[in-house]
Amino acid sequence: MGTVKIILRWFGICAAGVALGVVPARVLSSGALSLNTDRGQVSIGPWRTSLATGGTDADMYTRTYVALTGLLALNRGETTYFVATHDDAGRPLQARCDYDVIGKTIDARWWSVTAYADDNFLIPNAAGTFSFNNKSARPDADGRFALALGPRQRPGNWLPTGDAGGFNLLLRLYNPGADIARDPRAAMLPQIKQVGECWS
Repeated sequence: MGTVKIILRWFGICAAGVALGVVPARVLSSGALSLNTDRGQVSIGPWRTSLATGGTDADMYTRTYVALTGLLALNRGETTYFVATHDDAGRPLQARCDYDVIGKTIDARWWSVTAYADDNFLIPNAAGTFSFNNKSARPDADGRFALALGPRQRPGNWLPTGDAGGFNLLLRLYNPGADIARDPRAAMLPQIKQVGECWS
């Protein structure tokens, strides 16, 4: 009988330990992925970044976000990351809607815009197009570029978004200019505008 009590006691201790570990982890990961609280966040139009990203002073939410998504992994001196989950009007990005992403040359050695599904994975598509960068986006003579996002092909630089659920955009600036590396608020970032009505 004593052995059974010892085993039950150990099971109880283990269960309590799991509960004490899982519950805070769930709360932490929920807070990290929502990115809705002000933890050094900087906003430029619909784009957001964290001043703590890639630094030794990154808080637990930023570190958890990096661990869970694999995004925002390099330090700000090498790469500056901006995430957009809404358009310029503040509406959540929806895969069934069409968007124009329009901007001018960004001060960085190389930049890219990539679309991710809500699960933070690339969006499968027959075109095999997941991203555009400062080479493939073909800017015009004035340095302006335009991307066409949506579930159905459109002329120009079309970035497929699938046809269900939401999505987000990740803008990576590799070797950003000194002003942006020092303060991301110096970046001139593209607009995200919904085009027409969403597909049903």
